[in-house]
Amino acid sequence: MKKIWEELEQIIKEKYQISGQEWVQVDVSSRGKIHTTIVSDNNIPKSEIRSLIEAQIAVSQEEYHIGFIDIFSIEKASEYKIEKKIKKSGFSSWADALYVAEEEQTGSSDMQVISFYSYKGGVGRTIALIETAYHLAKAGKRILLLDLDIEAPSLHNIFAEKVNHPTNGVEYGIVEYLYRKTVQKQEDSSVNQIFCSLELQNVPGEIYLIPALKKLNKNYIYQIERLQTLHLQEQEAFKEIFDYVKLVLNVDTIMIDTRADFNKWGSLSLLSLSDQVIFIAYANSENIEGLNTAFELLHNAGKKRYAVAMSKVVSSKEGLAKAKALFSDLNIPQEQLIPIFYKEEIALSHQYPIVSQNVLEAYFKLSRYILDNDRISRNRAYLANGMKEQLLHHLFLPQKQLVALTDVVNFSRQKASAILKYTYPEELYGLENVTRKKFVSINQTWVPIPVYVFASLDKEANYETLLTEKWDDIEEAGIQLLNMVIANSESTDKNIIPAGTKRISEILACLKKDVSAANVFVPEDEAISPDSGNYDAVSELRIIVSVSDNVFTQNPMQAMENMRNLITKFNQETEKIQFKFVVNAAVWDKYQKFTTGLKGNIQEINVCQEDIRKFLMLNLNLAKLRAYLEYVKSMRTTADERELLYRFHTTRVSQTEMMEILGLVLGIRQNVKVYSSSVMAYLYQKLQENPSWKYDRLLDALKNAAKKELLHMDNAYSDRLLSYDKLRAELEAL
Repeated sequence: MKKIWEELEQIIKEKYQISGQEWVQVDVSSRGKIHTTIVSDNNIPKSEIRSLIEAQIAVSQEEYHIGFIDIFSIEKASEYKIEKKIKKSGFSSWADALYVAEEEQTGSSDMQVISFYSYKGGVGRTIALIETAYHLAKAGKRILLLDLDIEAPSLHNIFAEKVNHPTNGVEYGIVEYLYRKTVQKQEDSSVNQIFCSLELQNVPGEIYLIPALKKLNKNYIYQIERLQTLHLQEQEAFKEIFDYVKLVLNVDTIMIDTRADFNKWGSLSLLSLSDQVIFIAYANSENIEGLNTAFELLHNAGKKRYAVAMSKVVSSKEGLAKAKALFSDLNIPQEQLIPIFYKEEIALSHQYPIVSQNVLEAYFKLSRYILDNDRISRNRAYLANGMKEQLLHHLFLPQKQLVALTDVVNFSRQKASAILKYTYPEELYGLENVTRKKFVSINQTWVPIPVYVFASLDKEANYETLLTEKWDDIEEAGIQLLNMVIANSESTDKNIIPAGTKRISEILACLKKDVSAANVFVPEDEAISPDSGNYDAVSELRIIVSVSDNVFTQNPMQAMENMRNLITKFNQETEKIQFKFVVNAAVWDKYQKFTTGLKGNIQEINVCQEDIRKFLMLNLNLAKLRAYLEYVKSMRTTADERELLYRFHTTRVSQTEMMEILGLVLGIRQNVKVYSSSVMAYLYQKLQENPSWKYDRLLDALKNAAKKELLHMDNAYSDRLLSYDKLRAELEAL
């Protein structure tokens, strides 16, 4: 439905053939007056324009009045410097949002303004505001809390000690400031008089506060009645405040505690002042109904950046299920619920912010969502002016690099599992002949010992006969297999077991090591000194054998029995000598009926998100991305933030650097406007849904997406190198 000013402009243009240098503009003031300006060389009577306006007012459901009607010729308009004004995108009230905006409204400032809103009161909105702000301050952000919960303010009470401090407190609150400025027209009112610092300890950032008032009294009630939010918006009463905190206090995020329900102060906060909204809702039907209406109005106003959290969720399976069911009734693109579980510590606290980890963790996702906005904006700036195209041309290394999967590494290092099931040979990458150093605790000191790993994954090594025949002496057969594996290896440590060794005791004697006191490690909290002599330590020996399909084909029952006996005799009795077996999952599952007694020793390979991250990083052209990490480091605003990034190395990156790079390549989130999961989580989900995929096929999808991105740049994903829609299409094609 068009607004009345749009209808009138169209009617006048069509009736009087307004075109070329001629123009017409109809504006509606906050008090409902319709002002009309026409520039045309046609002879247009004012009386006709008045009649047109009266006719539109008569059919309108709103109350309007006729304001000025000005008609100029093109020459006179030029002489008087009359120009068509660019219409502001601000919305004066919830009623304005009943009509759909022509385009999305986005903030142009580098300072975020975020409203915390709830349809109903008592849902924990103010606590969510404070705790989220504390998270941001811990990350180095400078925050301003602005209390616009005008009719039920609370921040002046919560932080009464800071607000009423005789030296560093406030002289009055935002309401009296606005009253003095807009009603009394006092020019001496200053923003410096209405804010204070919360003076946080051991936090790199800062939180400032502008309360609604200093003390509740009848003057405050009178001032609220006299203030009109529409009048405030016309005079841009908040511009001076926002400019001051940005320039003087260096604030980068303003967080507004907003009045609940559909009132004029709420519409001012959400529709005019904020560029995004955090909705806090209690899990019941009234909140869901109210929020769905608020979402519709917000979308109509062109405001599409928000996240929804449900508060006071009962910490039980039933409580979470109820919250998820109600969340699914919300008409929003946000896919995941952000639950804030009820905690007694919050209800009983008298000191804010509550800095215990037990409470803070509930608000981590909200703070992460807000912090991600900075990364998204930064990436957009970096990829502008052709940089995106330049990086896409050289994004990946020419040859595919495999990664040692976490499950595979753990299998070779830990004693818990003796049998590893794999689907594709590529999954076994990382099982190799290697000697590692391991610290073992002896007499309250940590003594280093070598751990020898001998891996034979060659199916042509012919262990089939040994594994399928009946053994009279399990110890002798095991040592024979052990020697075969070591002999077939290319390790420099293959001579640690002398030829002719036949008993376990002999092998353990070979593994004994004398460690000098100079090599031991004493924990800092242990008030002891290492002995001056040497320590007797026993190294560990791990033998990894790939069991071929032929072993099970020839004699599966005997092969299973031999493997079980080896594990019992060596792994469990000695602990220092470990036999481990890798077997194809399809073959193992085929002979499942023979696996009795081995089920507790089996481990399957599951690719985790960390595997995907490492795999992608190995295949990215990090040399080309070095400049981006330097750019990220230069954008850090504090020394504490800069310390989060270590010095970049082309062959090794820190965990923080890895997340930054993948955020540039894949994007921070699937949807940058609303709360959504990461693209990395989406990739992991696709692997879980398609267990038959080779994990390295992800790289093929990414490379294809990069090629298509070069052909058609997607402006909707200007914050990343690979558009989410293109990547999703490539994965679906797999």
